Amino acid sequence: MAANALEFWRLSEALTIFQAAMLITGHDPDVHTSEDTRNWERLPAGYGAALNALRVAVRNGSLQAKIVGLTGFDEYEMPTGEIPGTINVDATYIDVPSLIEYLRKRNFGTTAFGTVAASEPEYLNPFGRFYAPKLAAAVYAWLAVTSQTTEASGGTPKRRIDKWLRENAAAYGLTKADGTANEEAIQQISKIANWRPEGGAAKTPARNDVGSTPPTNPSTPLKKVSKKKLSDDFPF
Repeated sequence: MAANALEFWRLSEALTIFQAAMLITGHDPDVHTSEDTRNWERLPAGYGAALNALRVAVRNGSLQAKIVGLTGFDEYEMPTGEIPGTINVDATYIDVPSLIEYLRKRNFGTTAFGTVAASEPEYLNPFGRFYAPKLAAAVYAWLAVTSQTTEASGGTPKRRIDKWLRENAAAYGLTKADGTANEEAIQQISKIANWRPEGGAAKTPARNDVGSTPPTNPSTPLKKVSKKKLSDDFPF
């Protein structure tokens, strides 16, 4: 199944103001070029508002960007350099992580950059500045396994976590150069997500034993901390 054309823009670390405004409005910048700005009837709805918001945010410093001004010309149409106080929307690049943070603070919702609502934890946002793929893999593996029904769950928690991590290895960078799963990384992440590290006979926890959602406040301390020493030498 072919990927949506907009998804490829997620590979960019920086975008021009024009490109960012187009993506925010849900349109491919490759389809609508900046030349369309000369004819506003050819531009998608919402582009003007998005462009204005980004331009103001760049000028005010709310967005990290490398500002490039418009080029001035003399009477002989020779370039005279940048015009002070202007912003060239085709040459000024915005830092994508800064843009994601900007959209999140405004609870903008779903865009070409993915879901960036303010309620999404920073550590689970693939475009966040502090996103750690292996941490996200541990969290999502725990959520997936603990939310399984009794019929769907089978085997020890670790085996079920291992299985989920292998099935989703590519999404979290848990594969080797040849595309196979990185078993060493999977085993280390599995240890973190496993709520029954002591092992033993396979048991299926009751639905009221383990919640299917994380605490609303990740900073809330656990009521009980295991006294067992954990290894701090994870090779990944």
